[in-house]
Amino acid sequence: MTVFFDCRFIRPGHMDGITRYSEQVFGALSRIRPLTALISSHEQLRGLPPGLPFLLVNRPTSIRELTLARRLNRAGAEVVFSPMQTTSGLGRRYKLISTVHDLIYYRRRKPPIFLPWHVRIIWRMYHLSFWPQRVLLRQSDALVTVSQTTKLDIERARLWPAKKPLRIASPAIDSQVFEGSNGNPASANAVKALVYAGSYLPYKGVETIVEALKELPDLELYLVTEASGDVQGRLRRIAGEAAPRVKFLGGLDDAKYAQVLRQAHSFVSASVDEGFGIPLIEAMACGTPVVCSDIPVFREVAGEAAEFFEPSSPSALAESFRRLTSQRLIELRAEGIARASIFNWDASARVVSNLIDELSARA
Repeated sequence: MTVFFDCRFIRPGHMDGITRYSEQVFGALSRIRPLTALISSHEQLRGLPPGLPFLLVNRPTSIRELTLARRLNRAGAEVVFSPMQTTSGLGRRYKLISTVHDLIYYRRRKPPIFLPWHVRIIWRMYHLSFWPQRVLLRQSDALVTVSQTTKLDIERARLWPAKKPLRIASPAIDSQVFEGSNGNPASANAVKALVYAGSYLPYKGVETIVEALKELPDLELYLVTEASGDVQGRLRRIAGEAAPRVKFLGGLDDAKYAQVLRQAHSFVSASVDEGFGIPLIEAMACGTPVVCSDIPVFREVAGEAAEFFEPSSPSALAESFRRLTSQRLIELRAEGIARASIFNWDASARVVSNLIDELSARA
């Protein structure tokens, strides 16, 4: 069976969730069945297993996306898996599986700044109503999402017909990189620092973390994602006298990032909206205590292995850290390592592989 995996949403050098999800599901799925990577740049091959076949096509934001299906038809595609929901299927003769990670942009309509300006305009218009999403999704034969929380959002918005398959294939981590430090107690940490990894979009709540730092004079904040000069200046102004304790570490590779996590006091996320929470699992797997906002998907991901606080409240966040006694830190380390172990890329790849077989059987 000829199966194509759309890898065009990979952004080399970035730690965003879509890139991680694409690379890791592709790698795990390629160990189960033959795959051909669909790419728009040779750079996207860097994070994929070497030596596998690929097809170089247009960028997903190109007008040529409208002719993609014809090219895949000629290439003999039988099934195409997309880690997003925007892969065109116009005129296709193959089965199409799409993925919805979250519905955040219906609640917070500001588009990602890395998109071209004309795509940002279309993006904003697209998210004014659910009906364009319904039309786009219903060109697919099956749908994958990443959490029970997002699955419920999809069902409530009636984005997907109940008669078509809808499966959950959750993100996970590279357990060989993100691993605990043999349960060492929190007092063994070398650095009294909080770690944040993620973008600086408004719903991520980074400003809440910086505000809370003012009430935590013994702690530093490590921001491990690349930040523009404007972002750095804005966050330092918010921090005020605490600004010297805000450290921008820039983009780190996974090995260096895992080492920072293992040496940190804790990991913090103040997001008010998410589709999942890969950074939480990475921190828990490293034995790093997690403090995060009390939103449904973080409850789903972390279970009881985190300290929760009221979203958008710097004082509630600061109070959560003050509750972290030495004993509680030790408990969170052990609980986090156990919780992270339930998420597995191979298991998620099996969900996708079984879905491919299910669609093929219906052909």
